[in-house]
Amino acid sequence: MGSDSVKDMVQQLLKSCGLDNKKLAVYMPNDADDIAAQVCLELGVVCEQKHVDAVADLIKEVRSEEPLQKRLRGDCSLDPLHDQLLQERRTILFPVPTSACSFDVLSEEPLSRPCRRNSNVNETVEERRKREDDQKEAWSRELFKELKRLDAPALEHLEHCVDKKHVHLALAGRTRHNTLKRYVKVWRAFRQWLTAVRGDGGSPEVGDLIEYLFARYDEPCGPTVPPLIVKAVVWFERTACIDPRERIGESQVVCSVRDYIVDMLSRDRPPTQRAPRYPVVMMEAFEHMVEDESLRVGFRLVAWIKLVKLWATLRWDDIQKIVPKELKFYGGRMTTILRSTKTTGPSKRVQELPVCVSEHAYISSPFWLKTGFDLFKKHAPFERDYMLPKLNEEWSAFRKVMASYNDISSYSARVRRKLKRPGLQEPIVHQVLSSFWTEHSERATIPTGLSLLGAPREERDMLGRWKPDGSDTYLRMYNGVIARLQLQFAKTARMRDRSQLLDERDIVESALSWITSRCESLPSETVDNILQYLEESLGSPLLAGWTAVEEEPMWGPPFGVQIQQDAEEDARKAEFECERTERRVTTVQKFSSFFRTEDDLVSVLRDSFNTDSGTDLRSRAQVAAVICAWRETQTKQKRQMEVEAEMDTREWTKPIATGDYISMRNAYMKVHGRLEDKVTPSKEYLEKKLQELENGEFRAETMTEVVSKDEVDPDVLVPIFDSKGSLSVKKGASTIPLPTGPEQLRRRLTVMVNAILMLAIKHTNREEIQDVTRDLLERYKDYVLGDYVWGLSSTDLQGNQIQSPPWTLVLSYEQAIRKKAYSLMITDGLRLGAALEQAWKCPTTKERHFITPLALYSKRSYPQQSWGDWNPKGKGKAGKSSGAKGKSKGKGTGVTPDGAKICFRFNQGKCSYQKCKFSHVCNKCFKKGHNALNCKEEKHPPDTTGAH
Repeated sequence: MGSDSVKDMVQQLLKSCGLDNKKLAVYMPNDADDIAAQVCLELGVVCEQKHVDAVADLIKEVRSEEPLQKRLRGDCSLDPLHDQLLQERRTILFPVPTSACSFDVLSEEPLSRPCRRNSNVNETVEERRKREDDQKEAWSRELFKELKRLDAPALEHLEHCVDKKHVHLALAGRTRHNTLKRYVKVWRAFRQWLTAVRGDGGSPEVGDLIEYLFARYDEPCGPTVPPLIVKAVVWFERTACIDPRERIGESQVVCSVRDYIVDMLSRDRPPTQRAPRYPVVMMEAFEHMVEDESLRVGFRLVAWIKLVKLWATLRWDDIQKIVPKELKFYGGRMTTILRSTKTTGPSKRVQELPVCVSEHAYISSPFWLKTGFDLFKKHAPFERDYMLPKLNEEWSAFRKVMASYNDISSYSARVRRKLKRPGLQEPIVHQVLSSFWTEHSERATIPTGLSLLGAPREERDMLGRWKPDGSDTYLRMYNGVIARLQLQFAKTARMRDRSQLLDERDIVESALSWITSRCESLPSETVDNILQYLEESLGSPLLAGWTAVEEEPMWGPPFGVQIQQDAEEDARKAEFECERTERRVTTVQKFSSFFRTEDDLVSVLRDSFNTDSGTDLRSRAQVAAVICAWRETQTKQKRQMEVEAEMDTREWTKPIATGDYISMRNAYMKVHGRLEDKVTPSKEYLEKKLQELENGEFRAETMTEVVSKDEVDPDVLVPIFDSKGSLSVKKGASTIPLPTGPEQLRRRLTVMVNAILMLAIKHTNREEIQDVTRDLLERYKDYVLGDYVWGLSSTDLQGNQIQSPPWTLVLSYEQAIRKKAYSLMITDGLRLGAALEQAWKCPTTKERHFITPLALYSKRSYPQQSWGDWNPKGKGKAGKSSGAKGKSKGKGTGVTPDGAKICFRFNQGKCSYQKCKFSHVCNKCFKKGHNALNCKEEKHPPDTTGAH
């Protein structure tokens, strides 16, 4: 047996025992003797020098490649949850990861016999492009002929400045050949009808197009035909550069007739069939199919394509627009760019769209994405500009031909027939339902689930790229937003009652409608059995061996420090996690400090856990897994401490990991119920309050800093220079306007108290915030916005309101109450709830910050009174109307008791605007029907009046 065959045999055995390259790199070449002895014991052969040399060579190879492999795996980067900290420390904000896939040309696969109906079955990428260019060339010439017959004005300009060989292509422009073909055919049909009816080839008129539409309506035609006719005529007239005044397609009469005909043709049509979404159990079954090595590669890769479409919310043709060499897999996340789809392209508003399948996109098998990615690299390495090639008849290899829509549909139906219930050998659905789902079902699954989970619509639109933005900000924030949405859906999909939470009942209802319309010959009893079987599959539990989300610990280590998924999986395989928990090593920090050196780790495993690397290969693999996990936790812990120390030195607010923020929000909803986004504290506001809590002193911020999740600005970045002169950025603070009314103040106070309640749930050891309750908030809001502050008013003998506190004074007094409460927490040692109640009942605080300013405000003379942000005359800036010119005579007030602004010109008898935006009431008695000049009420002294 040659040395190469011995080496291959040893390598295969080591991998089967769990010693892959990453774990084998833990050992040194001098360990080759012990490992070789264990290998030969497993093989049942005598250990010779060639076995030792083979093991030593393998160890040297993997150790030399390990630094590069670490970078490719992302081991050298910070935890993904610390991406914000990473951005603040590097000068290049958005590095482009190295492409993880390169393709070489493979030898040709044997192809099937060509046929007439599929003459381009052997078509290569270059041939397909040439065919599309030839079609564009041919139909561009047909367009030129039609424009010649019409004697189009556009030809007068082009024939003098463009080569005759390129005139037809210049006229077609960026229009695709399929669209060009359709428009030319529709125009020709219209011209032929016009010639047959009128007998000449003159220019068409509006009445001609209307008659043609009604002629097609009488056939009858489908409801999509009239819009296509009008659209083709409009496009043709614009291409011909016809005078806009002479264009018939843009006539309002034509549009009205078109809409009328569409409405009449659509009356008796059945309702539009919506693509049914996939249930979660089928998504889980797709993952198991990808990981099942006993299946043929075709099944595994088609299942992988279905999962990518599901998690990335792709159309069927979007998959074929993905260029394999542009796929990137980095840190467990796969990303790419869609450069040419039906909504994007070099000549369109949005030139490219991002696609992301994050590391959180899984239900029970976290490695399906990497497995399928590697399978595509291995089985489809040839150069191409589409993602999925055709499969051969055995589904064991790919042809060098792009799969069509019919191919993908048939592949999907066959894969669905082969899906099994998780952990069982029973099929998920009856074979009748294998064609129930369409190639658009993947696009409806995740967005529907997130809508039921309350995800914001603007984020769901980003997931499906329904309202794309071509800006750099959209591309930069896309991956982060999508990863968060995929994590939200995945957590729900792992719960026991996932089918109820995602309300998958509509899938069964859609299946019933589909069966009754497509399979009329089936007896009702069979239909009931099929639907009952589908309902049982929807209720299938998560595959045993995977922890449900609700059983996971609510809080992780501070700032979301976690081991990478591969390290956690290695530690799980080593059966060390349960032992670690039993010995109270429950955090990453404790685990990284539990061992002094690697030798100490090996001795602890041998003495305390009965795991000795000298026993056999499997024990050696378990020890290597723990060493890998320990090394990674030490590196990450060291880097985290450095970053946090830098944040403390610069006195910056420490960021909260996105996972921790979501956990805090979910914990709040479990205790207090559903939380709307408009009263959910933003992540940056929660970070500020957490920093104040850690420092032991709260700050009475203004209401411009109390930002909810709906109001946060994600693009606020502030450039800074460190002590070495390096430029970096940190996230700035979002600010919003002050509340302009009581309802806005109520919402801001609710956001503020919700932030304190979230911190109280997370930090149960901080006694100073444990007495804050929602009942306390309601009593505080009733005090500030009730009769004691905002509702306080003075009236005359007739009951007319003559004085009320200004809104700016209410806001100032509310901030003073919080400032007094925080002061009482420090001086008297009170908890926040008790301090807040004592502060709003404090007579000194009210006297100094509310009663005295209110009294001084009411004693001001009328000409110097403040109108706030409103000028009654509607001209100039606030306050200018009461200057030296004497245009304000001090008669009456500017607002009614209910806050409506009074028209100043009306009370002078000068306003003649029929749609005046101010109230036409008397500014003395606030009654309608007369102005201040004709008011019969008793005049009030000037020093008792004031603005509302």
